[in-house]
Parts: sequence; structure tokens; C-alpha cells
Amino acid sequence: MAETVATIRGYSHSLIKSVSASSVNRGVVSPADISMDISKLIQVLGNTPISFHDGVRLTLEISNSY
Repeated sequence: MAETVATIRGYSHSLIKSVSASSVNRGVVSPADISMDISKLIQVLGNTPISFHDGVRLTLEISNSY
């Protein structure tokens, strides 16, 4: 996520320190892979969500307009 924001904002990726997900205390135990299969959602709703990169870009554009 941080790399996507850095790319969109034009920041250097060298400012980002990568850490493993297991080293972060989120307050709950969760599996290593928390990705979700949204194929049924796409099938039922009949549309495909925009990419993560485009969603972040649009969000940052909207937040800049205030």
C-alpha cells in the first residue's frame, strides 16, 4: 500500500521500510494470507471493481480537492 501511495504522489520508495506482516501486532491473530476471492461478487453484481492502484489514485485526488 505504501509503495502505491509513494508512486502516485511521486515520493521515493527508499523512504519506505518494509516489514513482514507477522512482525506487526494488529491486536488479533490472523492467517498469513488474508486475500479474498471476489469472483462470486463480480458474477452476481455484473461489474468488476477498479484496481487498487486506481482506487488509491482516485482517493488521493478527492482528498486534494478539499
